Amino acid sequence: MHQYKGKKIAIYGLGVSGKSALQALSRTQAIVHVVNAGDLSIWEDDARKINPLVKCTSEIDAEEILGEMDLIILAPGIPKQKDSLRQAIQKNIPIMNEIEFAYRQMNTHGKFIGITGTNGKTTTVTMLKELMEMAKLSVFCGGNIGTPLCDSLDNIYDYYLLELSSFQLESLQTIKFEYSAILNIYPNHGERYETVQDYAKAKLNLFKYLEKSKVIICGRTVEKFIEEDQKKEFQHLDPSVLKQFDLKNFKLPGEHNRENLNFCIQLALLLNISPTLIQKFIDSFLGVEHRIEFVPNKLGKKIFNDAKSTNWDATMSALKSMPSKSTLLIIGGQKRGHNDEITPYLDELKKLTSRLILIGETASMHKEQIDALIENHNILEFDEIYDLVVNSTEENILFSPAFPSFDMFKNYSQRGKIFKKMFND
Repeated sequence: MHQYKGKKIAIYGLGVSGKSALQALSRTQAIVHVVNAGDLSIWEDDARKINPLVKCTSEIDAEEILGEMDLIILAPGIPKQKDSLRQAIQKNIPIMNEIEFAYRQMNTHGKFIGITGTNGKTTTVTMLKELMEMAKLSVFCGGNIGTPLCDSLDNIYDYYLLELSSFQLESLQTIKFEYSAILNIYPNHGERYETVQDYAKAKLNLFKYLEKSKVIICGRTVEKFIEEDQKKEFQHLDPSVLKQFDLKNFKLPGEHNRENLNFCIQLALLLNISPTLIQKFIDSFLGVEHRIEFVPNKLGKKIFNDAKSTNWDATMSALKSMPSKSTLLIIGGQKRGHNDEITPYLDELKKLTSRLILIGETASMHKEQIDALIENHNILEFDEIYDLVVNSTEENILFSPAFPSFDMFKNYSQRGKIFKKMFND
């Protein structure tokens, strides 16, 4: 990174990707500034632990400083329309995200695969990563899934598999993808995009970053947004691909997960992964950890860990994906003080479950709200769940809390791991 010697570079946003970029820049002789929202006293120590020489500035005082930079590395959650970037944009100062910055540092490029969409990105990327590793390919998996591309700079991989958000797709420039997919487009991120067309346009930026003579696989909800000049690079998701495989042992419930699998297989075939290996993967894949994840158990039951669910939308989506309505649903956690009530969901809960188990801080409140309306419900301590499941008659056991975990656990990951351990031992 000798090209940055003496250059003034700002990292705007000290999240996961910002910290990774700061770590990468600490090896250079660049003059590095960090701009972040909030009180300096809260975050500047974190920045200086990574680079003691870094200069820290609060977002509210940053416009002039950002206007003096040679380069700005922008966090995905920060739109370019921010007032603090006004001078930088007027002066045509280069602004890119951490992925683009990392890409420009790579001496040897493996092949890049980019996957975006409103829903299903993480599941599809996780499936494809596992399948590629089964095929003995070395894979870096990152982007929106949680690992910044800067974290890959010390190693060389056959493939770089990136989950991409619409925000990240706004600030790419030179990166090129060998294979890509846009899973679906539904209205989302109204805080950033005025219309679904604006949101779709950000997603369709993926077409700009395609290697020559390559195609993007697109789901049916994407097609109406594709522009005329993009159609030559567009390939339909082909449902007939799934018919080549036996899905009876595929453990992820719901039609949406079959569609995610469809994308994964279609991409895997482009990578020349053998049908035999793909079938082995289908039979063994358990799901993304804590997202409607199948839990192997000796009880012969269909148990699903959806501990990542911290809101009603996520829980209702998980519930609708269950193989049947004979479902025992375990819900509850830390009170939020808003949108806690169970009453707006009672009609659907009655239709889609045969029994409710209430846990955590919210349990007594929910019991009061449903006492006269749903017969089969109990309040339990977390460690009582196992015995209840052992004696249950329901076909499906779904742990999808709909609430934060902090009343009983350090985070959602810990509660998911403890739930699984009950049945794995």
